Amino acid sequence: MDLKKLLVFLGMEDTARRLANVIGLSEDEALSEILLLIEQRWMYSEWLANRIQQLRIKDNKRVLYLIRMNEVVKFLPDICFLDLQQRNQLSEAIEEYINQLSQ
Repeated sequence: MDLKKLLVFLGMEDTARRLANVIGLSEDEALSEILLLIEQRWMYSEWLANRIQQLRIKDNKRVLYLIRMNEVVKFLPDICFLDLQQRNQLSEAIEEYINQLSQ
């Protein structure tokens, strides 16, 4: 089980690198954000707005950042989440905030 978690983590490093390149964060910041996101039991658009503001992501990169984070949520292995409900709730909150920003 520990080896499996290590392999998942190593895979997230690669994901974080790609996210960092697209958004302009450091790789460590991107990895921290991925981990912070999946630690959330419940997600709200206000939380996402606060994180984006704290990270100082440019307006023209915000939707792209959220799309990429939603891809992370959808493609991470089940072991990264408490249950399917958590994964779905995170994804729904991200999609809701994307819609808010797109209006």
